Amino acid sequence: MRYYVVDSKDANGDVGRVRVVVSENSPASNQTLLLAQQVFLLENQLSEEPSIGEQGSAFNFNRELILSEDNAEDNRLTVQQLVVSLLSHQLILQLIGCLLLQNVHLPVVESAEIILNKINDSSEDKNKYLSKLSKEDITTLFHCLDASIQVSRHFDSRPGLKLLIQSIFNFPTTPNLCKQAVLAWTLRSLTMYELVRSSFLDEKAISDLMISDKRQEEDFAVWQLSNCHAKVCAFLCKMEKSLALEKIGRLTRAHVVQQFSLVLDDTVEEAINSEKLYKVVSSQEANAVLSHYKKAKNAHSIRTHRRINPFEENSKQEDYEQRNFHLNDGDVRCVAWAEMSLILPNVLLHEDEHTFRRLLPIFYRNMAMLISGSADVRVRKTVADLLIKLPSIYALFADEPIKSHS
Repeated sequence: MRYYVVDSKDANGDVGRVRVVVSENSPASNQTLLLAQQVFLLENQLSEEPSIGEQGSAFNFNRELILSEDNAEDNRLTVQQLVVSLLSHQLILQLIGCLLLQNVHLPVVESAEIILNKINDSSEDKNKYLSKLSKEDITTLFHCLDASIQVSRHFDSRPGLKLLIQSIFNFPTTPNLCKQAVLAWTLRSLTMYELVRSSFLDEKAISDLMISDKRQEEDFAVWQLSNCHAKVCAFLCKMEKSLALEKIGRLTRAHVVQQFSLVLDDTVEEAINSEKLYKVVSSQEANAVLSHYKKAKNAHSIRTHRRINPFEENSKQEDYEQRNFHLNDGDVRCVAWAEMSLILPNVLLHEDEHTFRRLLPIFYRNMAMLISGSADVRVRKTVADLLIKLPSIYALFADEPIKSHS
């Protein structure tokens, strides 16, 4: 990753040089391709079409990456080593999850529920290791999870590197490390939530802490939980805004380069009296130029052919391509980070009334940030569920006084 700079689209590398060598004497296995898909693609990016056999037709031979730098020896890395190292990293994340969340039971939903259930079902040991770990141990594990999230962000910010990985494995869509980021954040966020949830801080103490500027050591867990969740929410809002601006730029007519004009006669080497000469083209040549122009321009135009019946067999491939078109790289990252930002609010929504009132001040400002900065439907639905729950918890719109929950 250090051979590429942020936002660079050069697949050959920026700092040094990255080359791909194909070994025709060493055939590749479909297992490597399947493992690569598990690492670099989300479940909704996988499809039965094209099949593994068709997709692997361009992955018939083993490939090696040659990493070159000035005044240094070349380093060789096989794609199998790359995939296995990333899979090993996911196994390490699962081990960290067992240390932090073994026998921790929270009202989680969706992907967080799957991850937590897998941790609790992986062992018959009923010990809760989190209560036996020191603060230094927990901090060290948190640093490991933060580094994993950071690597995922660095990978997503380098289009050139992603293009290289896509070309190596012949992926139909841009690869990503969103699985790694979601898993690492789920482990970290649920651990922080459990530490605060099991603490002796009551509703008033947490509320006073959130409006105070003073930070004490015993209050660090509450501040850390709120601050880390706020950073995830802010990154989602920033990413959605950036992606929206990119889409507007691509769809704006002013950004389309016009490629059709009068045809210059390039067979004449010199102009006569400083005048440019044009030649008369036949209708066949004119149609060829127009056809090239229609293929090159980005503006949407009316279909020149009838729509294919979606119930016909020959429309399956077109339907597959349309789904992949809508699920572009930016949308995939937004889906992943929206899921990350909603893990903790969804846990809070499924808590009992006492725990809900006690922990709400930690997430209230972050939810306000999401509703004002995110257009994701799931984000808005979660905030709506939160607003619907507030009147029953705080006795809003009622004549009787608010009950005390001391």
